[in-house]
Amino acid sequence: MEDRRLGSFIKYSLLAVIFVFLLVVTYVVVMTNANVDVVLYDSLWCVLVAVVLTALIDILFLVKKIDIKRAYEKFFFYCSLFLCGIVTAIMVPAVLDRSLSFYLLEKIAQHGGAVNRNSLTHIFTNDYVKEHRLMDIRLTEQLESGTVTIKDDCIVLSERGRNLARFSRWFRLNMLPSQRLILDEYTDDLVDPFKGIEQSRESSYKCSE
Repeated sequence: MEDRRLGSFIKYSLLAVIFVFLLVVTYVVVMTNANVDVVLYDSLWCVLVAVVLTALIDILFLVKKIDIKRAYEKFFFYCSLFLCGIVTAIMVPAVLDRSLSFYLLEKIAQHGGAVNRNSLTHIFTNDYVKEHRLMDIRLTEQLESGTVTIKDDCIVLSERGRNLARFSRWFRLNMLPSQRLILDEYTDDLVDPFKGIEQSRESSYKCSE
């Protein structure tokens, strides 16, 4: 019994290592050679491909005989690999691709390791938005997600977009911290960031009839 458990542990550990290797190779190949629409979505496809390839290697080279009793065990193992891959895709490439925090660190490093605190607003509005093509990238993501469409230069929410916006608004108002540390004080400024927005400025955003 102990030998069987040890053998299973070694086999699953080997499969996990194979999965990680295939995930890294697949990701590098896709990101350096393919046309990528959205980094997160393509990263998730890489995870799926790595899981399938790992399962094929298991079936072709490691399975000596079909054991129905172990089918559920294998199923949950590969589900675990897939979930770990999803977490990795979200926490590494997606975060690095989107993160203002990492951009700020890179920007400070670009300027020798220190920048004037009063320049942060200028860095964000003049550098970050332009250098990362922030609006174009985020709009592309929403178009690929089916949450918006573009009609005569108007960005229009789809039904899915409206539902997500309603959920996001509800979650922000009810489930995010009511007192959050921003610099040196706790504040509720981010509970309702739209509060106090000038109506004149808001009206300028609307599409003409």
